[in-house]
Amino acid sequence: MILPLKNNTLRQLTIILLLVVSTTLAYWKTFDNKFLNFDDSGYVTKNEQVKSGLSWETVRWAFTSVKESNWHPLTWLSHALDVSLFGVDAKYHHATNLLLHLLSTILLFLAVERMTKAVWQSAFVAFMFALHPLHVESVAWVAERKDVLSGLFWMLTFLAYIQYHKTSRTQWYISSLIFFALGLLAKPMLVTLPFVLLLVDYWALNRFQLPFDVSPKEKKNNLAALQQCVKEKIPLFVLSIASSIVTFIVQKQGGSMAGTVDLSFSDKAANALVSYAQYIRKTFLPTDLAAMYPHPGSQLPLWQILVSLILLGAITAFVWRRRREHQYLLVGWLWFFGMLVPVIGLVQVGLQAMADRYMYLPMIGLSFMLAWGIPSLLQRWKFPRFVLPALFIVSSLLMFGGTFVQTSYWKDSKTLFERAIAVTKDNHLAHNNLGADLADSGKHAEALVHLREAYRLKLNGVLIRSNLARSLVALGERKEALEHYKFVLSQIGDDPALYSRIGDVLADEGRIAEAIVHFQKTLQMDSLDISTRCKLAKLYTQVSEMEKARTECSVILTHQPKNSLAHDILGTIAGSEGKYDEALKEFLIALELDSLNSEAYLDLGILYEKTGNIDGAFTAYENAIRINPQLMDAEYKLGTLFAQKGKPVEAELHFRRLVELEPGNNKNRIDLGRIYTINNKFEEAVLQFTVVLLADSHNILAHYHYANLLVKTGQIEKAKYHFSEAVRIEPSFQPAQVALQRLSE
Repeated sequence: MILPLKNNTLRQLTIILLLVVSTTLAYWKTFDNKFLNFDDSGYVTKNEQVKSGLSWETVRWAFTSVKESNWHPLTWLSHALDVSLFGVDAKYHHATNLLLHLLSTILLFLAVERMTKAVWQSAFVAFMFALHPLHVESVAWVAERKDVLSGLFWMLTFLAYIQYHKTSRTQWYISSLIFFALGLLAKPMLVTLPFVLLLVDYWALNRFQLPFDVSPKEKKNNLAALQQCVKEKIPLFVLSIASSIVTFIVQKQGGSMAGTVDLSFSDKAANALVSYAQYIRKTFLPTDLAAMYPHPGSQLPLWQILVSLILLGAITAFVWRRRREHQYLLVGWLWFFGMLVPVIGLVQVGLQAMADRYMYLPMIGLSFMLAWGIPSLLQRWKFPRFVLPALFIVSSLLMFGGTFVQTSYWKDSKTLFERAIAVTKDNHLAHNNLGADLADSGKHAEALVHLREAYRLKLNGVLIRSNLARSLVALGERKEALEHYKFVLSQIGDDPALYSRIGDVLADEGRIAEAIVHFQKTLQMDSLDISTRCKLAKLYTQVSEMEKARTECSVILTHQPKNSLAHDILGTIAGSEGKYDEALKEFLIALELDSLNSEAYLDLGILYEKTGNIDGAFTAYENAIRINPQLMDAEYKLGTLFAQKGKPVEAELHFRRLVELEPGNNKNRIDLGRIYTINNKFEEAVLQFTVVLLADSHNILAHYHYANLLVKTGQIEKAKYHFSEAVRIEPSFQPAQVALQRLSE
């Protein structure tokens, strides 16, 4: 026999079903969203502990780690569990965020309905929580797992507390303490929850009244009730204080407060006032939402500060005057205002002015004000009964549409930061992250545009200058890159990864001795950095310190017996010693271990050239380029080989590619100009020589080869000038002397 559901239960289930369906549809696009370069790497994609999955070692690490300048072990374990279950697949990590948000939504509805017995007001609060566009950041961003996870425990604490006062069962009180502790382990923003529960005591549970609102006869009983309410929150307050202390220490040590020391208290207070007003505005008109809102510092207009102050003061005065007949107004306002205190910026953490994610729980306070205030207002003004449900439906549809659109902006890093730049002003954070994303995609020229803009807006930004240096290196602008890297090093102190990057640039500049010193510093701090040890071994071969190179390879193979790069370097050492059979054996081992080792193919090609196997060299170089189209040494070798074989057309293709890869490399431009000259492409050749001479008017080879081109095209006087310039710059440069003498005869 099937028992019929009670009307109230059926209504609850219907509302829950609508919440689940509408919220899932609103966030449907997130299933196709990718990981972002905005904290997702630190939390998941480049976090080796998290990527190792859930284990006892991960648990130990989670409770001792202060990575990302936060102590939130439960959040780390949540990410690790996702990896254990689904791997590093963004779709499932987004699905977990949505599932947590759905559970929080359902629990919020049940808790508010249990607390107030007002089904439709509770439903509105839940729909606003579920569908408001301001919540997209918390749900659609994998790194904000801490928001939705702590939100779930917030709701569980809330519901358990309501149940405790409805049933007087101690187990519910103990449950609320446990849930609260777990919530703090997910995100410390929950520290204000004990105060929020006092607001619930005052309004919905009606356990006490404000001292101003009771008669003299009731004051004693009311004071006792208030003291009891505070007394039972003492364990919660203790947990909040402990969490606040730990968070402050961790964030200060982790550098989250660095870069904010130049903000005066008046700057912070002014931004806090404006941010409160902006949060209210974005609640009612959620437009121009962005992942980043840069802090204005001292640049806020006075009128904006005054308008915000007047608005906040007016609302506070309004809700205070109506506190007796409309307690929910005061409670909702204090809920919103108080929960934002830890993140409003009076103690500045990070460089943002505000953040959508900070409204995840505080918005519930404003939704209380609307859910109970609008029906009261419509009843007073005697609107028809259909107006209220119509407003409910229309507002829900508008929020649904806004969220559906907003989730699309979180598709990937490029889309997210292009949107942030479009809707904010002077956003160095967005320009930096967009530039970094473009650089990750190999689009360094485009990246440079945004990174230079970020640098213009914030000259001393460590991350900005580090990203800028990376793209400058990729575009061949190594001298400027070194300046930025040295600045970064001066700001962050000894860093093995940074020393290694500087070593890379110095090596590319041909400053081998300096590069070796930097790689050695890296290994002094991180002896297990095998990648850097491989680079150091390679450099030792270039300065003919073969025993040192061999020693480094021995260390590498001790830790990684199947390291392809080490065998490649051993092959280079053998080749330099004339042991060609041994060299060939090592190169083939390297390629057997890693068939995509482009460096091994390059070195094999060089060996084949030495031993006269030109066909083998061609094949090896072509394989190297096929695997790594950015390998300029292979392009150069292949271009030179074609030129030597009398195939200038094929050579031209490779030298042109070299110039595309590294526009600032004058030697490659000169070689391309020479090939153009051979192929009778005189205009193209002139362009290459001109570009070089504009960049370096003392380039002897550019003057010399340009002069040869001019001779070939019959421009003798102009040719004499460039030969003469070559001789003037370097009097001992005989080819120019001979050519000049021949023209003068």
